[in-house]
Amino acid sequence: MTRYLAALNRIKQECCEEWLTNSQRVVFNELRRFFDSGHRILNVYGREGVGKTFLAWLLANQQAAEYAGCVDELPRAVARAVLDNSSSDRTFVRGMRNVMGRQSIDQLILLSRSRVEDAIPAFELVLDEDDIRCVRANLFRMDVELPDKPVRNLWELLALVAEEEP
Repeated sequence: MTRYLAALNRIKQECCEEWLTNSQRVVFNELRRFFDSGHRILNVYGREGVGKTFLAWLLANQQAAEYAGCVDELPRAVARAVLDNSSSDRTFVRGMRNVMGRQSIDQLILLSRSRVEDAIPAFELVLDEDDIRCVRANLFRMDVELPDKPVRNLWELLALVAEEEP
């Protein structure tokens, strides 16, 4: 297993609220306010590499939601599920209500790159330099040292782990 995959797996398994960046914490807290609110679908959106998937992994670790990387992986009979890499198309989002009914999912959180085209609560996740410094520090605490190269997002930051492969 490469250092990159090992680091990703470790982040996925061990992530906790203390690892949240300031931007992620704001969205995480807003999102939790809507749990059991009667809103069946919620949306977290933002460009690639801002930490949406990390939030999903954290929710899964807290047993607050079941994670699905695609529609075919959505679980059955759960209170809450998170769908990563979701479409933001209105037809797709409305069709998900039918899927939720068939799968017995009470609440669904859609992670997408752009805001969904429907009237549902949506929370934008953005990334700033402090967030990148926070993730670098989290990785350092995991004994993952990275070269000091500029990055635009968290996926680019994690890709630096692969660059350091022996």
